Amino acid sequence: MSRLLALALLLSLAAPALAQDAPQATPAPDPWGLERIADEPRAEIERVRNDATVTAVLEPRRVESSEAVYRYLLTHLPLASRWLRGLELGDYDLSDLPQGKFQIDDKAGAKAVGERALSEPGRLVVIADGTLEVPLLPKIKGVGVILIRFPKAPDVKGKPPALLCSAETAFRVEGRVLHGLGRALRRILRKVVHDKLDSLVKSATTLAEAVTRDPTGTFERLKAAKVAPADLEAFRQRFLAL
Repeated sequence: MSRLLALALLLSLAAPALAQDAPQATPAPDPWGLERIADEPRAEIERVRNDATVTAVLEPRRVESSEAVYRYLLTHLPLASRWLRGLELGDYDLSDLPQGKFQIDDKAGAKAVGERALSEPGRLVVIADGTLEVPLLPKIKGVGVILIRFPKAPDVKGKPPALLCSAETAFRVEGRVLHGLGRALRRILRKVVHDKLDSLVKSATTLAEAVTRDPTGTFERLKAAKVAPADLEAFRQRFLAL
């Protein structure tokens, strides 16, 4: 019996050392890149994500565009929206605001002031504060945080290089009563938020693929559509003056 007690004592003493020597699991990197976001926007992102009214996720899709083109469009949304209208690929109304913010109106019930919390190769994080019109509900005021990722896609034989684009959002309704929406109304709100995110990403994808595939042809289409001379020159300088 004394030997068993001694062995148990030795094992209990050795356990902490053995635990320290055991390989530690590496935590998965945060997809939102929070450690690289300034304190104030990071706190707002965490507030919304930790207490979201609804969330929505878009599964990865292959986009035949370069990272440089896709990222340029996402970081110049007001300009990109005017190109979209000229090409009849979308009808977003965006305009620049001071301090790097922008105003967005999707012409379908969503209006917000957005700011880029993080912009880096393959990743964009946006905070959007505004209103949303949803069937069966009064106009909703809320904050949405959006993550768009676009790393290089695996090569596919016979196909041009591409990106693998995905997106997710968390939306928090401001106001205790509406934030506590019942399950049925949450489903409606979730679908609206998902569809608006999907529409935004599809518009950016369509424009990016058109620019990558045929920049000269896209330029000529914009010219024929009589877009503003400054917007036409911006396209030429960015995508044709190589």
